[in-house]
Amino acid sequence: MRSLGALDLDQGDLDAANARFEDLLSTGAQSYEALYFLGNIADRREDTERALRYYTRVAGGDYALAAQSRVARIKAEQSGLDAGLAHLDEFLRGHPQRGPEIVAARAGLAGAVGENSRSLEILDAGLMQYPDSFDLRMARVFAYERAGKPEAAIRELRKLLKDRPDDAVVQNALGYTLADRDQNLDEAAALVGAALAQTPDSAAVLDSMGWVRFRQERLTEALEYLVRARDLGDDAEIDLHLGEVQWALGNRDQARKTWQEALQRQPENARLKERLERAGP
Repeated sequence: MRSLGALDLDQGDLDAANARFEDLLSTGAQSYEALYFLGNIADRREDTERALRYYTRVAGGDYALAAQSRVARIKAEQSGLDAGLAHLDEFLRGHPQRGPEIVAARAGLAGAVGENSRSLEILDAGLMQYPDSFDLRMARVFAYERAGKPEAAIRELRKLLKDRPDDAVVQNALGYTLADRDQNLDEAAALVGAALAQTPDSAAVLDSMGWVRFRQERLTEALEYLVRARDLGDDAEIDLHLGEVQWALGNRDQARKTWQEALQRQPENARLKERLERAGP
């Protein structure tokens, strides 16, 4: 029943999905999952009050943090950031074993509403409490990026790489960040290459290598990596990069098509909209 509901949801049939998850909830099995997905369906229908009623009941299970983070986001939108953060603080009191995850969720909420300085403050305080948390250190990297502090992000990634020299996630993140800034491209290629050797079917790493090759003006190679990345993953960033390579190769109609198809899948993506506007008719 859960699997069929998930399929309905993937296909956009909200009525069928809702019926299946209501049935699942009535059985008493997988109740937290059923409540989470019913909240998600209400969210998609923009029925905020119903979504809150479902999400707030997800007190345990794999979807608890996702559900409570969504509640926090709704409260932040309705009553301000502090209301959302207070909700996550309350969740933390009941789930102290999930401290680093909840700190990351609090920082993510602040970043999502544009409070990048507050996000960094939350992460700095969290790392004082959980200094060995890899996830929080990576979250601070992304927070530096959002705050427009790429050099701080690179410094943090270099510290992480020193501590975890063979970590494919760190290698890929540092290599991509350098390439995105058009810096140290040989080093970027070596880092992403090392990550790719460990994770050859990772869409994210293939995308990074494609972007490195684009920066190195090795466009044919870039295209090959990015086509494979798109085949393996569904991420607007990949489509943005693929379109840029197609554009640079002179295939401008194909580039527009790549961005247009990606925008159909993610109609709210501002970067895709902006790139298509710049591309012109």
